[in-house]
Amino acid sequence: MVSPSPQAPVRTTRLALLGLLALALVLRLHGYAESVWIDELFTSDFFCGHPLVLARTLYSDIHPPAYFVFIHFWNQIFGDGEVWLRLPPLLSGLASIVVLAKLGELHLGRRAGLVAAALLALSPVHIWYSQEARPYATNLLLVLCAAYSYERRQSDARARWTWLYALSLFGTVFTHYYTAAYLVVFALFARRDRAPGQRSLLLVNGVVGTLLALYMAAKAYFSYVPTAKSYLRGLDLGEAWDLGFEWFLTGDSLTPRMVEEPVGVYLLPVIQLLAVLVFARGALRLLRERERHGYHVLVHLFVLPGCLFALNLLGLDHTYIERSALPALPFFFLVLAAGLTGWRAPRMERATLVGTLAVALVILGFARIHARHWTVYKPNPDWRSAAAWIGERIDAGEAPRHLYTGPQSPSALTYYDPRIQEVKYFERNDERVDHLVHRLSTTCGEDGFPGALLKESLRESLAGLDELGRQAQESMAVEARWLGQYDLLGLPPSEAPSRVLLLTQFGPDPLVDSVLRDSRTIVKDRHDVFGLTLYDLDLYPEPPVGSR
Repeated sequence: MVSPSPQAPVRTTRLALLGLLALALVLRLHGYAESVWIDELFTSDFFCGHPLVLARTLYSDIHPPAYFVFIHFWNQIFGDGEVWLRLPPLLSGLASIVVLAKLGELHLGRRAGLVAAALLALSPVHIWYSQEARPYATNLLLVLCAAYSYERRQSDARARWTWLYALSLFGTVFTHYYTAAYLVVFALFARRDRAPGQRSLLLVNGVVGTLLALYMAAKAYFSYVPTAKSYLRGLDLGEAWDLGFEWFLTGDSLTPRMVEEPVGVYLLPVIQLLAVLVFARGALRLLRERERHGYHVLVHLFVLPGCLFALNLLGLDHTYIERSALPALPFFFLVLAAGLTGWRAPRMERATLVGTLAVALVILGFARIHARHWTVYKPNPDWRSAAAWIGERIDAGEAPRHLYTGPQSPSALTYYDPRIQEVKYFERNDERVDHLVHRLSTTCGEDGFPGALLKESLRESLAGLDELGRQAQESMAVEARWLGQYDLLGLPPSEAPSRVLLLTQFGPDPLVDSVLRDSRTIVKDRHDVFGLTLYDLDLYPEPPVGSR
């Protein structure tokens, strides 16, 4: 029933791969220039531009420092417009397709590698993260590069593969903490496979692991390393199924949130059943590929979800969101590619591949139809247009001084127009500062070298941050506040602003609705853009006669 996949000619393989890259680029350019949203701002000059601002981000952010440091220098060269911010993820996404094809060739042959690369190129999940100005697509590429360079060393012990392995492994663990699991995986592979140059591999793993441990210890001592976030959850068996056979497989495109999609509801189980059968066949085939270490693919697939599942069992039930396991995505497709290829009958293989292409195009079509709904992740509101509308009112001298929002952060407005600033941007977290000063004093001393020098440097940095805040305040025309922290209608009449802007995102919001329904407010104007609604309000201590 199963036989090795026939080897496609090298020239044909290269042409097919170039065609896949061209198709992948076209698919990823759609929506590429959408306005940025709050998560993407963390890679902009807003958080990584000035060296002092970068230092503050590295101190407080939950991610390791590698991507932030890289993007800081990238932005200095190219700027931090949407296109340039998203270019590194786009290039990483395209490169991932090539590396997956090469990795699949090592484990299963050129045809299976091309099929896996095609599935990745057409994946709504991979398309999404190739467009988002965040480190996730780069992290996925680095994991693939580490896996590929490790496998190449089995037959080619030249130093370049060791260096690529070392740099990829260092890059991935310093881009996302969870990928530290691969340190253990590659060490176990090296011991079990009796890899050529085993000592050098283990040395690389040891050095990278030691550097990560030192960094995390310093981060925990001087700042903090969070073990949970409110938007995260635990990975259980149900979530694991949804991760692999809904999110990885379809990007939730067939059944987007808050959308009634009868066709998708009935089609999804059929696709899932077929995928399970193909996956099972692919897993069995990989286990039989002993000389090519096919089991490595399965370990790479399960290591991250397995670690997250174990954390949930240990009671850490706020550690997972789908993108936490994103590096497992290409290995999922590699297992499917193993199941789709290697048939004895050429007709069977052709029929299987044609059917797979049809299903992939259907999924991609649903993703395009539902592009403005929550599928892979929540859609991006049009912050650019909202900022332009407010900016026009500022230029005309008609903008209210105060902007209140629901739970969403309006930081993206500042990215597009620095005259719109969040009040919280100017607040200093004295508790965190005191903690840092105490730790420095405890470790380095109050006086002398290096304690006094470090404390003076810290004071200068804080003064520099205060100066940056002062400069931002000088250009500020609109102050943004979160409605949940400021009781807008509870202020005394003498303190209440007479006119404000109110912003809500994606439909009704209880806080915003309570203000709009209040008898002391009059809506002067309303402006709608995708995902956002802006209200221009007059506030009255007492409702004017005839206003209702």
